[in-house]
Amino acid sequence: MLITVRNDCCPGSTVASCRLEGQRDVAECNVSGLVSNALYDVRIAERCVDSRADSPWVVDRLKATIPAWALTPIGPNVTNVTMTTMDLEWAANEPRDCLFQSWKVEVKPVAIAMDSWIPVPECSLPDRSATSCRIVGLQTYTNYDLRVQETCIHNTSDSPYLLDESSFTTQVGRVVYVGTNPDTNSKTIFFGSQGLNACAYHTKCCQDEFSLCYATDQVDVIRTDLPDAGWGQDLYLSCVDDPVAQDDMKRIVAQPPATLEAVGRTANSISLVWLPFGSGGYMSDCYCSVWNIFLRRQGTQEWLLSPECNNMPFSQSSCTVQELEGNWLFPDTVYEVRVRQTCSFDRLSSPFVEIQVPTLPGCTFSQHSGRDDFFVCADGFESNIFEGGRFDGDGIGCWQRGGRAKCAMNFPYMCASPDSCAKVTSALEGGVRADHCCMTTPCGSQNGGDRECIVRPRPPVDLVVTSSTPDSLTIDWKEQGFTDPTFYPCSFRRWQVDLSHFFFEHWSSEWTAAPECFIEDRRTTLCTVSGLISNAYYYVRIREVCQDDTLNGDYETYPTLAQVNPLPATVVFI
Repeated sequence: MLITVRNDCCPGSTVASCRLEGQRDVAECNVSGLVSNALYDVRIAERCVDSRADSPWVVDRLKATIPAWALTPIGPNVTNVTMTTMDLEWAANEPRDCLFQSWKVEVKPVAIAMDSWIPVPECSLPDRSATSCRIVGLQTYTNYDLRVQETCIHNTSDSPYLLDESSFTTQVGRVVYVGTNPDTNSKTIFFGSQGLNACAYHTKCCQDEFSLCYATDQVDVIRTDLPDAGWGQDLYLSCVDDPVAQDDMKRIVAQPPATLEAVGRTANSISLVWLPFGSGGYMSDCYCSVWNIFLRRQGTQEWLLSPECNNMPFSQSSCTVQELEGNWLFPDTVYEVRVRQTCSFDRLSSPFVEIQVPTLPGCTFSQHSGRDDFFVCADGFESNIFEGGRFDGDGIGCWQRGGRAKCAMNFPYMCASPDSCAKVTSALEGGVRADHCCMTTPCGSQNGGDRECIVRPRPPVDLVVTSSTPDSLTIDWKEQGFTDPTFYPCSFRRWQVDLSHFFFEHWSSEWTAAPECFIEDRRTTLCTVSGLISNAYYYVRIREVCQDDTLNGDYETYPTLAQVNPLPATVVFI
């Protein structure tokens, strides 16, 4: 195998080659000694002992070598460190193939273990000869790592970082005594007329973690690593009045929660838990931190803030979502759920953590109508609740429309008898909807209690009926599950296929189950019914049968009549 390379600028001249002798199964090689950031033509051919059998050349034109990146900057030199600022100098190194774009400077508190570097825009200088700047908005009494990079128009030429670990420590500001707080997870410290607006740890022991929430003349110190836990250590802060704009303060973006899980589901609710990501030995920069949960139904575009699970304190790490879009959650629906740590300065709010969660299947009345004083009838018509009694049957509102399918929003609970609707009579208790008039206590036996939602197997889909003989029909279908593939409402016993012989427009036989289709494997969805009348028409329907007959699924009926093949004509030889 012979591979040759030529510089695109000089046709006809081979600058390098790679010869693989006796290694026909080796299909790669390294051609070295080329010029960086240059274009080359490459060709390859197979050479044989008998040159007359040599293969033609295969040519690949204009392949580029990568640019040689700029060399690491020289330095750095840190001077004039104050409580919130410092001066920085460095020197440019050999640019090589770099087409200079700007300098890049970043800082990071040493106490932050993650790779959370903070950009320093005041040092993003577009002039290669400008190699000094003043960094502002630093935290007081904080040890910083520092790095500098030369960036290029083509980022493959960017220089390696000039890294200076534990480069400098800002000076101590005004020392503020916080002290102990064993009983609650927060303590308010008043600044008075000092006008302090930026604090960091001065003296702290142990693994306790804290965040702050600033007001005009005070700050709330909040423990964040344990829910509702106080602290026994004497805590001191180093605080300053930093005059720079908030956007110029060098602060760390909050971390998203480490985990987000759905730990409970019903037809109309999702219970969520999450685990915060700690800040370690660094005071969190997410001031006045709260949790916010957003949801949307899969297939929709807009994220909606949960009415129940928003502006939750950092110490809270669980919540149950029950309502969205002016109603309870849809049954048997996939919801996309995401949570973030939200800060008073939104640029520091964490990225989202997102999961998908299906609600469990339910019934039509698992949701209310979405309107006060209006029912939804079985045919979809919205009827005013005052057209007929609210608690004594369907009255004149829905009785000719199949009965009530959903209760009014202000009477949202469907009762067992006689399809009356009830309202909540007390506030939420422990996150659970409290008593309402359907319940046996404290309302006695009025309205028979809550109407029970019985979920049945869904009818099969894609029902196809064909005939291949004059006495049989072949039925093919697909089982239909729920949005949550792990949910099944009953223990499967078998499939049931029924046939009814069609005679005339209003005359047909009783439905009869076909024993040939008593299939006990739910994934087997094909059977042939024989012994039928040739050229006859039949209605066909199918359903799932459960071990408990009260849970049997609904039928799916073939939309047209199925015809058995006619008997073929016979030929008589004379």
